[in-house]
Amino acid sequence: MVKVTATWPFDDRRAAHDLRSARGRAEFDQAKQTVVLSDDAVVHDGSNEVSGDRIVVYLNENRSVVEGGSGRVRAVLFPPKSGTPGSEGGS
Repeated sequence: MVKVTATWPFDDRRAAHDLRSARGRAEFDQAKQTVVLSDDAVVHDGSNEVSGDRIVVYLNENRSVVEGGSGRVRAVLFPPKSGTPGSEGGS
């Protein structure tokens, strides 16, 4: 089992991900294929931004869970541009 702990800046731009942050701590668990971001975590995915006390990113499942803990979860999300995957009625 491989676990890696990193501090910021954290930058993971694999083909399926564009995961960046400038604060907190990251623990990558190779066996579980997760990244656990803590200590006031902030994640940027393109123009989108999500923040919370703890964020668990499930790399193989293309999903994440954001926990507020003692604070609130904050998310700023932009709709996909027309013609991009997930957009409705693209040309």
